[in-house]
Amino acid sequence: MSFCKNYAIMCDEVIHPELGTPSFSTDGALIQLGISCIVTVLFTYPVLRFGSHLINELPYTRVWLISIVMSGMFIGFNFAVQPVHYQTLYLNRVFLVYIMITTLMFLMLAMMYAVFYFISSALLKAGRDREHMRVLEMQKKQYDSQQKYLEDTSRIRHDFKHSIVAIKTLAEEGDYEKLKSYLDNYIDTLPSKAPARYSGNYALNALLCHFDEQAQEHGIILRLRIDSDDKPFPLSDDELCCIVGNILENAVNASLVLPENERSISLSVKSDDASGNLYIVAENNFNGKIRYDGAHYFSTTKGGDGIGLESISFTAEKHGGTANFYHKDKVFCSDVVIPLK
Repeated sequence: MSFCKNYAIMCDEVIHPELGTPSFSTDGALIQLGISCIVTVLFTYPVLRFGSHLINELPYTRVWLISIVMSGMFIGFNFAVQPVHYQTLYLNRVFLVYIMITTLMFLMLAMMYAVFYFISSALLKAGRDREHMRVLEMQKKQYDSQQKYLEDTSRIRHDFKHSIVAIKTLAEEGDYEKLKSYLDNYIDTLPSKAPARYSGNYALNALLCHFDEQAQEHGIILRLRIDSDDKPFPLSDDELCCIVGNILENAVNASLVLPENERSISLSVKSDDASGNLYIVAENNFNGKIRYDGAHYFSTTKGGDGIGLESISFTAEKHGGTANFYHKDKVFCSDVVIPLK
């Protein structure tokens, strides 16, 4: 808009050459209004189409601060070049230079905004790719675990006949000490428990198995209730894992600063045909320390960016749902509701 003011000054200088910027005429003000409206109309579509989603999706504060500094520099330039007296523009080629520099700077600003958009889009894509790779790594880990279990059980089934013969022989001979020793060794060769199956959705199941392992490793009581009847979710696998993963990751981080006997997390994922909604509800204990401004929660983890809850809210709103977060004493609650259709 500061560029619009400069172009209006050029027009006002032609109409009222005896005036100056401090005595900007009504004609100049109307011209400025017209130019501003034209520029607004021209920029409305590209901003809505390409730029508006950055406000919700781009959580990197430093990137926005850079854009503020960049815009401030151009605003400062436009105020600095405005002539106090229009007669100044009639000296030599000052008026032509004024037009050229202003136009060049305007094109440079548009180009820098375009560069800013492409860089921001690349950052967002990199973030989505990292999230996708994270889910794929969890799925691979789950697949490897299942594959190992199948191979172990297959080997045991293959050797089972020979084991029965050995057990029968030792029993007939009455050598119960050797029989007991043989059975102890046989039990030790049995595979560990089969990988848990919490959901028919492979990506979600891999994610839950990952956090279940973390919970066991850190002594966290993790209660999971996945009641979706293996129906398709109204979200993509990446979006579903983004919501559940952020909730559980925040809950695990909050649990790690508690005494082991207080570490507890519960998560419920339920598709309810009666209400037509998908419910994702979670509770976890925390130490009571929060950063809350009355509307938003911020990360208390050192080095944390605090964008997990915002990402959950954005994904829920994208599908016409809601995400509410609140705390009761030392229990943090997450309630996400998303329409099934």
